[in-house]
Amino acid sequence: DLRADRQPEFTQLDLEMSFVDTADIQALLDGYVVEIWSKILGYEVQLPIPSMTYAEAMDKYGVDRPDLRFDLPLTDLTELLRDRVEFRIFKSVLASDGIIKALYLPEGSTFSRKDLDKVLPAEAAPFGAKGIAWARVQADGAWSGPVSKGVSDDLRGELNEALGASEGGLILFSADKASVVNGSLARLRIVAAERLGLIDDTKWAFTWVVDFPMFELDEEAGRFHAMHHPFTSPRDEDLPLLDTDPGAVMANAYDLVVNGVELGGGSIRIHRSDVQDK
Repeated sequence: DLRADRQPEFTQLDLEMSFVDTADIQALLDGYVVEIWSKILGYEVQLPIPSMTYAEAMDKYGVDRPDLRFDLPLTDLTELLRDRVEFRIFKSVLASDGIIKALYLPEGSTFSRKDLDKVLPAEAAPFGAKGIAWARVQADGAWSGPVSKGVSDDLRGELNEALGASEGGLILFSADKASVVNGSLARLRIVAAERLGLIDDTKWAFTWVVDFPMFELDEEAGRFHAMHHPFTSPRDEDLPLLDTDPGAVMANAYDLVVNGVELGGGSIRIHRSDVQDK
């Protein structure tokens, strides 16, 4: 089928293996990546390819296929702001069990008021964001911008410390349900990196993403469904949670990511009929 990364001449390497675990498959494909990148591109990939959990990827980058050629992490400020912030939008989101994250940009002067009021919100809108709150960091850690009046001096100091913010920096906030916050800030992270010239096109940054949730909650239908597909096996240690807390069950699934693109992925299949039936 036609996708941005699957043209008609798309070719896939498909592996079917028995009596292996995730580490075996990662080791095999690590070697394959080294061979391909060396022989075809003359690029030496360093082994072992690093790994992060799905939870780490979503928390720090807002997406399960992070581009690691540059830093710019997201910072979850939900608990730091809870019961302490007076900014109306933030208070409303926290009252409805939403989350608040921030993206700190050291070179904030690059972004104009038009960028903050129109360009960046337009980039975030397709992910459900109703807007982007922001603050410019002034001398002595003071802020200017919409959020500044709803934050006490003490809280502002703690936020600057948590973000590593200093004079000249720009803080972009997103407050909503997790899917909106992560999706919108993940997009703004890429937009900002492009604007600031942080993406090195000669670099290949690989990572494995592991420990995906077994299930996703369909809020409209009010039920769980498989995140990957219903033949992915749950981790053995999570089998008891199928009865008590299915949303906490992790899967034996893995993706190989490079420069923000999912290069490949798979899972250890369920090989027990009782688990598949469950």
